[in-house]
Amino acid sequence: MIGAWTFPAGPVYLVGGIIHAGPVALAAIRRFPVSERLPLIYIAGSSFSGSTLMDLLLGSHPGIESLGEAKKIAAVRSSDSGAPATCNCGDPVSSCAFWQTVLPGNMAFRADDPEANADLCRRALSFRGRQVVLDNSKNIGRALMLQRSGLFDLHVLHMVRDSRAVVFSHRRKAERRVHDHGYRLAPTAREWERLNRRLARAFRPRAGTGYLRVRYEDLVDRPEEEVRRVLREVSLPWDPQALKFREGRHHGIEGNRMRLDTKREIVRDDEYLAGLGCFEWCAITALTARGLRDFGYRWSREPARPINSR
Repeated sequence: MIGAWTFPAGPVYLVGGIIHAGPVALAAIRRFPVSERLPLIYIAGSSFSGSTLMDLLLGSHPGIESLGEAKKIAAVRSSDSGAPATCNCGDPVSSCAFWQTVLPGNMAFRADDPEANADLCRRALSFRGRQVVLDNSKNIGRALMLQRSGLFDLHVLHMVRDSRAVVFSHRRKAERRVHDHGYRLAPTAREWERLNRRLARAFRPRAGTGYLRVRYEDLVDRPEEEVRRVLREVSLPWDPQALKFREGRHHGIEGNRMRLDTKREIVRDDEYLAGLGCFEWCAITALTARGLRDFGYRWSREPARPINSR
Protein backbone atom coordinates (compact mmCIF):
# COMPACT_ATOMS: atom_id res chain seq x y z
CA MET A 1 0.00 0.00 0.00
CA ILE A 2 1.47 3.33 -1.09
CA GLY A 3 0.14 6.79 -0.28
CA ALA A 4 1.53 10.30 -0.50
CA TRP A 5 0.47 13.66 0.90
CA THR A 6 1.97 17.12 0.49
CA PHE A 7 1.91 19.54 3.42
CA PRO A 8 3.55 22.89 4.16
CA ALA A 9 6.14 21.00 6.19
CA GLY A 10 6.97 18.75 3.24
CA PRO A 11 5.83 15.47 1.70
CA VAL A 12 4.85 12.45 3.80
CA TYR A 13 4.65 8.95 2.34
CA LEU A 14 2.98 5.74 3.47
CA VAL A 15 4.76 2.72 1.96
CA GLY A 16 3.84 -0.77 3.07
CA GLY A 17 2.03 0.67 6.06
CA ILE A 18 5.12 2.54 7.29
CA ILE A 19 5.21 6.35 7.49
CA HIS A 20 8.17 8.07 5.78
CA ALA A 21 8.77 11.81 6.15
CA GLY A 22 11.56 14.22 5.42
CA PRO A 23 13.44 16.11 8.14
CA VAL A 24 11.25 19.21 7.87
CA ALA A 25 8.03 17.22 8.22
CA LEU A 26 9.49 15.22 11.10
CA ALA A 27 10.52 18.45 12.80
CA ALA A 28 6.94 19.69 12.47
CA ILE A 29 5.66 16.50 14.07
CA ARG A 30 8.07 16.92 16.96
CA ARG A 31 7.80 20.68 17.35
CA PHE A 32 5.79 20.43 20.54
CA PRO A 33 6.84 18.29 23.51
CA VAL A 34 4.21 15.73 24.48
CA SER A 35 3.37 17.74 27.60
CA GLU A 36 2.20 20.66 25.40
CA ARG A 37 0.16 18.63 22.92
CA LEU A 38 -3.59 18.17 23.16
CA PRO A 39 -4.51 14.71 24.49
CA LEU A 40 -6.65 13.03 21.84
CA ILE A 41 -8.12 9.53 21.59
CA TYR A 42 -8.85 8.74 17.96
CA ILE A 43 -11.15 5.79 17.24
CA ALA A 44 -10.24 4.14 13.93
CA GLY A 45 -11.54 1.08 12.13
CA SER A 46 -14.23 -0.16 9.79
CA SER A 47 -17.94 0.50 10.20
CA PHE A 48 -20.01 -1.83 12.42
CA SER A 49 -17.05 -2.54 14.72
CA GLY A 50 -18.34 -1.10 18.00
CA SER A 51 -17.02 2.43 17.61
CA THR A 52 -20.30 4.10 18.65
CA LEU A 53 -20.50 1.97 21.79
CA MET A 54 -16.88 2.76 22.68
CA ASP A 55 -17.55 6.45 22.00
CA LEU A 56 -20.50 6.47 24.41
CA LEU A 57 -18.62 4.57 27.12
CA LEU A 58 -15.50 6.73 27.00
CA GLY A 59 -17.55 9.91 26.56
CA SER A 60 -19.31 9.13 29.84
CA HIS A 61 -16.03 9.38 31.74
CA PRO A 62 -15.79 12.76 33.55
CA GLY A 63 -12.34 13.37 32.07
CA ILE A 64 -13.21 12.81 28.39
CA GLU A 65 -15.11 15.05 25.97
CA SER A 66 -16.35 13.32 22.83
CA LEU A 67 -16.89 15.15 19.55
CA GLY A 68 -18.41 12.13 17.83
CA GLU A 69 -17.36 11.92 14.16
CA ALA A 70 -15.51 15.24 14.07
CA LYS A 71 -14.63 14.89 10.37
CA LYS A 72 -18.32 15.49 9.56
CA ILE A 73 -18.79 18.66 11.61
CA ALA A 74 -18.58 21.03 8.66
CA ALA A 75 -20.96 18.92 6.57
CA VAL A 76 -23.47 18.66 9.41
CA ARG A 77 -23.46 22.40 10.04
CA SER A 78 -23.86 23.30 6.37
CA SER A 79 -26.45 20.65 5.54
CA ASP A 80 -29.71 22.01 4.18
CA SER A 81 -31.29 18.69 3.24
CA GLY A 82 -34.25 17.63 5.32
CA ALA A 83 -34.39 17.66 9.11
CA PRO A 84 -31.62 19.38 11.09
CA ALA A 85 -28.74 17.24 12.35
CA THR A 86 -29.17 16.02 15.92
CA CYS A 87 -26.54 16.15 18.63
CA ASN A 88 -26.23 13.09 20.89
CA CYS A 89 -27.81 15.17 23.66
CA GLY A 90 -31.04 15.11 21.64
CA ASP A 91 -31.04 18.79 20.65
CA PRO A 92 -30.51 20.01 17.08
CA VAL A 93 -26.85 20.83 16.51
CA SER A 94 -27.89 24.37 15.58
CA SER A 95 -29.31 25.01 19.08
CA CYS A 96 -27.14 22.72 21.25
CA ALA A 97 -25.36 24.74 23.96
CA PHE A 98 -22.17 22.71 23.52
CA TRP A 99 -21.85 23.26 19.78
CA GLN A 100 -22.90 26.91 20.02
CA THR A 101 -19.99 27.38 22.45
CA VAL A 102 -17.45 25.26 20.59
CA LEU A 103 -18.36 26.60 17.13
CA PRO A 104 -20.40 29.74 17.73
CA GLY A 105 -22.46 31.39 15.02
CA ASN A 106 -21.06 30.98 11.54
CA MET A 107 -17.49 30.27 12.58
CA ALA A 108 -15.85 28.30 9.77
CA PHE A 109 -14.36 24.89 10.42
CA ARG A 110 -12.16 22.85 8.10
CA ALA A 111 -11.77 19.24 9.13
CA ASP A 112 -8.52 18.97 7.15
CA ASP A 113 -6.86 21.91 8.96
CA PRO A 114 -4.83 20.74 12.00
CA GLU A 115 -4.85 24.20 13.61
CA ALA A 116 -8.64 24.43 13.27
CA ASN A 117 -8.96 20.99 14.85
CA ALA A 118 -6.68 22.00 17.71
CA ASP A 119 -8.73 25.14 18.38
CA LEU A 120 -11.92 23.08 18.29
CA CYS A 121 -10.48 20.61 20.82
CA ARG A 122 -9.38 23.38 23.18
CA ARG A 123 -12.85 24.91 23.23
CA ALA A 124 -14.44 21.49 23.69
CA LEU A 125 -12.22 20.69 26.69
CA SER A 126 -12.97 24.03 28.33
CA PHE A 127 -16.76 23.57 28.03
CA ARG A 128 -16.91 21.14 30.96
CA GLY A 129 -13.32 21.29 32.15
CA ARG A 130 -12.27 17.89 30.81
CA GLN A 131 -8.78 16.60 30.04
CA VAL A 132 -8.95 14.39 26.93
CA VAL A 133 -10.76 14.80 23.60
CA LEU A 134 -12.33 11.82 21.82
CA ASP A 135 -12.75 11.75 18.03
CA ASN A 136 -14.75 8.88 16.52
CA SER A 137 -14.07 9.72 12.88
CA LYS A 138 -12.58 6.26 12.13
CA ASN A 139 -10.83 7.48 8.96
CA ILE A 140 -7.12 6.56 8.76
CA GLY A 141 -6.24 9.56 6.60
CA ARG A 142 -7.54 11.95 9.25
CA ALA A 143 -5.57 10.11 11.94
CA LEU A 144 -2.38 10.49 9.91
CA MET A 145 -3.08 14.20 9.39
CA LEU A 146 -3.52 14.76 13.13
CA GLN A 147 -0.38 12.76 13.88
CA ARG A 148 1.77 14.67 11.41
CA SER A 149 0.69 18.06 12.73
CA GLY A 150 2.58 17.60 16.00
CA LEU A 151 -0.27 19.38 17.83
CA PHE A 152 -1.77 16.31 19.46
CA ASP A 153 -0.76 13.68 21.98
CA LEU A 154 -2.45 11.13 19.75
CA HIS A 155 -3.70 7.74 20.94
CA VAL A 156 -5.15 5.61 18.13
CA LEU A 157 -7.83 3.23 19.37
CA HIS A 158 -8.22 0.56 16.69
CA MET A 159 -11.67 -1.06 16.89
CA VAL A 160 -11.92 -4.38 15.06
CA ARG A 161 -14.67 -6.96 14.66
CA ASP A 162 -14.97 -10.36 12.98
CA SER A 163 -15.00 -9.72 9.22
CA ARG A 164 -17.99 -12.04 8.73
CA ALA A 165 -20.04 -9.92 11.17
CA VAL A 166 -18.99 -6.68 9.48
CA VAL A 167 -19.86 -7.86 5.97
CA PHE A 168 -23.18 -9.27 7.21
CA SER A 169 -23.99 -5.89 8.81
CA HIS A 170 -23.32 -4.14 5.50
CA ARG A 171 -25.62 -6.62 3.75
CA ARG A 172 -28.33 -6.16 6.35
CA LYS A 173 -28.12 -2.38 6.05
CA ALA A 174 -28.41 -2.59 2.24
CA GLU A 175 -31.44 -4.86 2.55
CA ARG A 176 -33.24 -2.23 4.65
CA ARG A 177 -32.83 0.31 1.87
CA VAL A 178 -35.15 -0.33 -1.06
CA HIS A 179 -32.92 1.21 -3.73
CA ASP A 180 -29.51 0.48 -2.19
CA HIS A 181 -27.30 -1.37 -4.67
CA GLY A 182 -24.00 -0.46 -3.01
CA TYR A 183 -23.36 -3.73 -1.19
CA ARG A 184 -20.95 -6.21 -2.78
CA LEU A 185 -19.57 -9.11 -0.76
CA ALA A 186 -16.04 -9.33 -2.17
CA PRO A 187 -15.19 -5.59 -2.19
CA THR A 188 -16.62 -5.19 1.31
CA ALA A 189 -14.56 -8.10 2.63
CA ARG A 190 -11.38 -6.89 0.90
CA GLU A 191 -11.87 -3.39 2.35
CA TRP A 192 -12.11 -4.87 5.87
CA GLU A 193 -8.83 -6.73 5.31
CA ARG A 194 -7.09 -3.73 3.75
CA LEU A 195 -8.19 -1.15 6.28
CA ASN A 196 -7.56 -3.15 9.44
CA ARG A 197 -4.18 -4.48 8.39
CA ARG A 198 -3.14 -1.00 7.25
CA LEU A 199 -4.14 0.47 10.62
CA ALA A 200 -2.21 -2.20 12.48
CA ARG A 201 0.91 -1.43 10.42
CA ALA A 202 0.70 2.36 10.28
CA PHE A 203 0.26 2.89 14.01
CA ARG A 204 2.40 0.20 15.50
CA PRO A 205 3.88 1.47 18.78
CA ARG A 206 6.13 4.36 17.82
CA ALA A 207 7.37 7.55 19.45
CA GLY A 208 4.71 10.21 19.70
CA THR A 209 1.68 8.02 18.98
CA GLY A 210 -0.07 5.54 21.22
CA TYR A 211 -1.82 2.54 19.70
CA LEU A 212 -4.33 0.20 21.30
CA ARG A 213 -6.51 -2.43 19.65
CA VAL A 214 -9.90 -3.42 21.07
CA ARG A 215 -12.11 -6.12 19.60
CA TYR A 216 -15.86 -5.50 19.49
CA GLU A 217 -16.51 -8.94 20.98
CA ASP A 218 -14.27 -8.27 23.98
CA LEU A 219 -15.81 -4.84 24.53
CA VAL A 220 -19.40 -6.11 24.73
CA ASP A 221 -18.44 -9.15 26.83
CA ARG A 222 -16.33 -7.22 29.37
CA PRO A 223 -16.82 -3.48 28.92
CA GLU A 224 -15.23 -2.44 32.20
CA GLU A 225 -11.98 -4.29 31.51
CA GLU A 226 -11.63 -2.89 28.00
CA VAL A 227 -12.50 0.67 29.03
CA ARG A 228 -9.93 0.42 31.84
CA ARG A 229 -7.29 -0.50 29.25
CA VAL A 230 -8.07 2.65 27.26
CA LEU A 231 -8.06 4.86 30.35
CA ARG A 232 -4.63 3.55 31.35
CA GLU A 233 -3.38 4.50 27.87
CA VAL A 234 -4.27 8.17 28.51
CA SER A 235 -3.41 8.15 32.24
CA LEU A 236 -6.98 8.64 33.45
CA PRO A 237 -8.32 6.86 36.56
CA TRP A 238 -11.19 4.42 36.40
CA ASP A 239 -14.63 5.92 37.05
CA PRO A 240 -17.79 3.76 37.18
CA GLN A 241 -19.67 6.57 35.46
CA ALA A 242 -18.18 5.28 32.20
CA LEU A 243 -20.53 2.28 32.31
CA LYS A 244 -23.58 4.49 32.93
CA PHE A 245 -23.54 5.84 29.40
CA ARG A 246 -27.34 5.99 29.19
CA GLU A 247 -27.48 8.45 32.08
CA GLY A 248 -24.96 11.04 30.88
CA ARG A 249 -25.35 13.90 28.45
CA HIS A 250 -23.29 13.42 25.28
CA HIS A 251 -22.52 16.00 22.62
CA GLY A 252 -20.99 14.00 19.79
CA ILE A 253 -22.39 14.05 16.26
CA GLU A 254 -23.08 11.29 13.75
CA GLY A 255 -22.71 7.56 14.52
CA ASN A 256 -25.28 4.78 14.31
CA ARG A 257 -28.78 4.76 15.79
CA MET A 258 -27.50 3.40 19.10
CA ARG A 259 -26.35 6.91 20.05
CA LEU A 260 -29.96 8.11 20.43
CA ASP A 261 -31.37 4.86 21.85
CA THR A 262 -32.08 5.27 25.57
CA LYS A 263 -33.02 1.64 26.28
CA ARG A 264 -30.65 -0.71 24.52
CA GLU A 265 -28.29 -2.70 26.75
CA ILE A 266 -24.82 -3.94 25.85
CA VAL A 267 -25.48 -7.28 24.15
CA ARG A 268 -23.28 -9.00 21.60
CA ASP A 269 -24.79 -9.19 18.11
CA ASP A 270 -23.98 -12.65 16.71
CA GLU A 271 -26.79 -12.79 14.16
CA TYR A 272 -24.25 -13.23 11.39
CA LEU A 273 -23.48 -16.78 12.57
CA ALA A 274 -26.88 -17.97 11.35
CA GLY A 275 -27.51 -15.24 8.80
CA LEU A 276 -24.64 -15.94 6.41
CA GLY A 277 -25.01 -18.75 3.89
CA CYS A 278 -22.31 -21.37 3.45
CA PHE A 279 -20.89 -19.74 0.30
CA GLU A 280 -20.87 -16.30 1.92
CA TRP A 281 -19.12 -17.60 5.03
CA CYS A 282 -16.44 -19.41 3.06
CA ALA A 283 -15.89 -16.53 0.64
CA ILE A 284 -15.50 -13.88 3.35
CA THR A 285 -13.25 -16.17 5.39
CA ALA A 286 -11.00 -16.80 2.40
CA LEU A 287 -10.79 -13.11 1.49
CA THR A 288 -9.94 -12.03 5.05
CA ALA A 289 -8.05 -15.08 6.33
CA ARG A 290 -4.85 -13.23 7.28
CA GLY A 291 -6.68 -10.53 9.18
CA LEU A 292 -8.88 -13.05 10.99
CA ARG A 293 -5.78 -14.90 12.12
CA ASP A 294 -3.91 -11.75 13.16
CA PHE A 295 -6.81 -10.41 15.21
CA GLY A 296 -7.61 -13.66 17.00
CA TYR A 297 -10.64 -14.95 15.08
CA ARG A 298 -11.24 -18.57 14.11
CA TRP A 299 -12.17 -19.58 10.59
CA SER A 300 -14.87 -21.99 11.80
CA ARG A 301 -18.49 -20.91 12.30
CA GLU A 302 -18.56 -20.24 16.04
CA PRO A 303 -18.79 -17.19 18.31
CA ALA A 304 -15.54 -15.31 18.75
CA ARG A 305 -13.72 -16.36 21.88
CA PRO A 306 -12.33 -13.73 24.23
CA ILE A 307 -8.65 -12.89 24.07
CA ASN A 308 -6.89 -13.65 27.34
CA SER A 309 -7.26 -10.88 29.91
CA ARG A 310 -4.55 -8.23 29.72
